[in-house]
Amino acid sequence: MQVIAPVAIPYVQPNPLPTMKPLPKDVATQSEKEMGKIPTKQMPTAPTGTSMQMTTGNGTATTMPGYDPRTGMMNMAPMIMDTSKYSIFYSIKPNEPPQMGMFLDLNKDQEVQMKMVEYFYRKTLEKWILKTSMFDALNYLVVNKDGVVEPIKDMSQYDKERAKKDSDEVIVKKIKYIKHDVLDRKDVWKALSYYVRPGIINWFDLKAYSKEVRSIIGEVLMHNIEKLVKHGKKSKKEIE
Repeated sequence: MQVIAPVAIPYVQPNPLPTMKPLPKDVATQSEKEMGKIPTKQMPTAPTGTSMQMTTGNGTATTMPGYDPRTGMMNMAPMIMDTSKYSIFYSIKPNEPPQMGMFLDLNKDQEVQMKMVEYFYRKTLEKWILKTSMFDALNYLVVNKDGVVEPIKDMSQYDKERAKKDSDEVIVKKIKYIKHDVLDRKDVWKALSYYVRPGIINWFDLKAYSKEVRSIIGEVLMHNIEKLVKHGKKSKKEIE
């Protein structure tokens, strides 16, 4: 057996972190009590030692260090920040003090999310179910003797040609049934949230990925219908 002798690797002393410089004197000319009000380039600062909190999007409070303009150093005085729509960024460059700020993050903007949900929800019900593979979902639905739409009793009743034989009136009834009892906006929101990758695929980019989004929503739709058939229920509300 061949024995490999260990090789000594020389230790290299890492470069020390750059010294953080204080702000120029002409910037800090106010009294000591007013210094905490001086904003940095990115965000407002908090006086050293002040007990403050940052409120996150889910309503919880946490703390984060602030940048003290009097010393040019980071302090541990927390700052009040609502991050329901904002994200924090850090910037560290050689020979410069670390920078920290906030930017408007549209991925956290509920208005942007709801617009996308509404867009894809309506597109699913008004177009995709009729013109894509989602049409197969209608084959799992029947109209009973009372004229009410309901899922088939079991998979043995599945007919891949059923929806093709349906009248326009029946098709409309089935789509309304899907809207009220099978697929809701919450399902679409979950599907879109699954596909979004912050920094790669954003909420406001989703229209450019309609094909992929359609596939995910289609899977959710079929999962919900098959679940109704499996449990013998007429509405997803009876299962949730």
